[in-house]
Amino acid sequence: MIQENRLILPEWSQQSSVWVGWPSSAELWGSYLQPARIEIRDLVAELSSRVPVRLVVSGTEAAIAATEMCKKTCEIIELPMGDIWLRDTGPIYAHQSEGLVGLRFRFNGWGEKYLIDGDEDMAQSMLAIDQLSMVSHTEVLEGGSIEYDGNGCVLTTRQCLLNSNRNEGLGETEIESLFARVFESDRVVWLNEGLTSDHTDGHVDNLARFIGKGRVVCQRPSGDDDPNRDVLRAVEQDLLAAGFDVVTIPSPGRISDAEGNVMPASHVNFVFANGKIIMPRFEDIFSHLARKELQDAMLNIEVVSLPANNILTGGGAFHCMTLQVPSLDSVV
Repeated sequence: MIQENRLILPEWSQQSSVWVGWPSSAELWGSYLQPARIEIRDLVAELSSRVPVRLVVSGTEAAIAATEMCKKTCEIIELPMGDIWLRDTGPIYAHQSEGLVGLRFRFNGWGEKYLIDGDEDMAQSMLAIDQLSMVSHTEVLEGGSIEYDGNGCVLTTRQCLLNSNRNEGLGETEIESLFARVFESDRVVWLNEGLTSDHTDGHVDNLARFIGKGRVVCQRPSGDDDPNRDVLRAVEQDLLAAGFDVVTIPSPGRISDAEGNVMPASHVNFVFANGKIIMPRFEDIFSHLARKELQDAMLNIEVVSLPANNILTGGGAFHCMTLQVPSLDSVV
């Protein structure tokens, strides 16, 4: 097997900028379009206190709205975008001997469930703005489906990466070989299932996140009717069995949409921003406690929380819709 000698940095590394998606389609967002934009306006303002923000918009109306709401806190970039989930449609940034490059994997609409014009070419468009070289791979892989510690360990889920709607015929051995070649990983820890109603088929960024080398944060069930009770307990046990230092914070519990359908709300779908963590906050009684407990676990990083209920109606939260560009100064 040929090593490609690339380093994927952990997300708490120094960032030179961060991409953020702006809801641009009334057809996709319906009545939640403006409320989601207000939440993202506040996220952009919080991010911009630590890192330069590039806000991706698509179309004249979206560009005007973004300019009116966010122009003082970010750079607004118009690109032909499908939806805001740049973590999955954008590139994976990596360092190699020549500098920073972007890895472009094939994007197939989360298993061909949501095929939207513009998403498939988003990674290439973003790297053109970055003026970075692109390395293409034929395998389907979304950024939210993997979590890495910068020290050779990758977290992922069987529900997503072994799903026949991604890379039919590839098993654990083949996926681990891919990660070893592309990410220089020497260990893959497999979790099983993701959150209820997660259309990504169980992305790990809703389940468990590295907050240090060998240190992982996940969630414990909240409330008697937590729809993810069994899943969250299994995640914690699997992480402990893998030998990690595990920090648990409360889940949001049962968060439902206007029709009463369970949504995949997660407090660990947070984003790092140069010494700060911005955690999604939901209309539940557990978000305040989750932020406090995460802050207690992160001695040198400030933890803040912002509302994300309206963003969640689109299927994700802060981590899903952002993509950090690592700084070359992060490589020691």
